[in-house]
Order: sequence, then C-alpha cells, then structure tokens
Amino acid sequence: MAIAAARPLRSTADHLDEAPSVVQKAENDGLTEIRGKDRRGRLAVFSPDQVETDILRDSQGRRGIEFPTQPSDRSDSSSWMRRATEKIDREFSHLWPVTRVSDRKPDWVPESTPQPIPGVGTGAAPTERGILVISHANPSGFAVRVRTIGPPDRRPCGLHGPMGSMVLMPYGSGQMKNSSKLVYPSQHVFLGGAEYGRLLAAKKPELEAAAETPDSPVRLVSCSSAAPEGDAAESAASSMQQNGVLRDVQAGTGDMLLHRDASGTARIGIAGRGDPEGNVVPPWRNFPVTRPGNTG
Repeated sequence: MAIAAARPLRSTADHLDEAPSVVQKAENDGLTEIRGKDRRGRLAVFSPDQVETDILRDSQGRRGIEFPTQPSDRSDSSSWMRRATEKIDREFSHLWPVTRVSDRKPDWVPESTPQPIPGVGTGAAPTERGILVISHANPSGFAVRVRTIGPPDRRPCGLHGPMGSMVLMPYGSGQMKNSSKLVYPSQHVFLGGAEYGRLLAAKKPELEAAAETPDSPVRLVSCSSAAPEGDAAESAASSMQQNGVLRDVQAGTGDMLLHRDASGTARIGIAGRGDPEGNVVPPWRNFPVTRPGNTG
C-alpha cells in the first residue's frame, strides 16, 4: 500500500511552544490583528494578510487553503490534490504505526478497508464536498508562517529551487521549467485555537470560494488538533463560527497524513491511537455550528 507524504502534519508545531494561554486579542480590533508566539515565546502581532496562504485546487476547482510552513509542504499538497477524486470526501484511511523489517524505521500501514467520513452536524451528507484547510498542528494549536518586514530576494527555483520544490507547468502538462521567484523574509508563529479560528474567519472569502453548498463543512487537515488532551480544534471551530463562518467543522484526533491508496488515489489519512484504558480513540470529532433560528 502506497503512502504519500508520510511525515505527519505536526512537525512544525512540535518545534514551537504550547499555544499562548495569556495571549488575548485586542478589544474591538475586528479581524485586523492576529496574535501568537514566535519560536522564542515572544508575542507576535500581525495581520491576516501577512500569513503565507496557498489556494488548494483539484481537477474540479478550488478545494480550500493551506498554511505552508515546511520546505516540502507546497509540493506535497499539490501532488496530493492532483490525485484527488470524490473519494476524498467519502472515505478516509485509518493508519497504524509499524516498524519496517528492512531498516527498522517507522512507517504507517492503513487498514485494509477505507472507512466512511462521518457526516458533520445535521445539514451535511456524508459525501459532502468539504472545504479543506491544511496546516501543521498539535493538540494545543496551529503553526503558520508570517511575513516580516524586509525586502524580498529573487532566488532561482526549479528542480533544486527554494522550498525544495519544482515549478510545474499547467495542470496535466507533465512539463517542468526553470524559473525564479520572490522569497519574502518570514518567521514561524504558533497560534492557539481561538486565534487560528479568527485567522480562518479572516480568510472567509477563500473558504467560501471552495464551498459547494451552504452545508459544505470545513475539514481541518492538521495533526491531533481534536485530540482529547487539547482543545485546538474545538476552540478554532468556535472562534471561526463566532466570527461569521457559519459552517460545521471536522477535525482529526490523531496524526493526519496526505495519504494515497494502492491505486494512487488521494485520501485523508488519520493515525489510529488508543486511550489510557486501551480503547481506540474515535478518529474524527465534529463541531457543528448553531445557525440563527436553530437552537438544536
């Protein structure tokens, strides 16, 4: 069984401090300021426009957004989205950690049968085309990369370009070209769930552009953001919904991977995990929105 992007989506977050419990948003600042911590634990205040954001697309159009922070993030997600079909919204792969016999290195093995993605709230069907949001995370919060003050550098890119990625010609052409790009100075910032939710609300136009219906849920493809030992996804969902994105949110309790099955078809992968009593932790958590006039 083939697994793409076997590095879980938590590697950036694990190198940053826990979400800043003392960081509070400024009163009446709307969504113009986002607050988090940098690698040294210092307060970082910035606008949503400073956050490096990519648009996710598959063969049918927009699928959501990504907050890349690692060198291979863009190429990994772009390759994964090119192999996406309707199955990406119907099924997910439940994976379990193993040690390879050949070299004793850790790996992931999916269960033999994909599992259905559960419906979100009362308005979404199990096959609802979701709005994907990809970022590195842990149970305490989410990692983003923020542009800082300073002039950009023009650097060559291609097979050995910056970010370790190649420049692809238009979708499906299979051609590559050498080019250059402007690289802006930036830093990693770690956001607690509430501030991440405010960032998502500030990106509402990008999210809505990927929505198929008013009931299309937001799916957070971020490691362990809904893990029982933290509140990252729950806080993000509540904050996003309170700031005007009235959509259900779905997130994983374990490490999440950009998985491909044996045929190469893209699926969301969620690593299985157990609780202290030895029970399997449910892989998904749902955070339904309460819409005006609906108190249920």
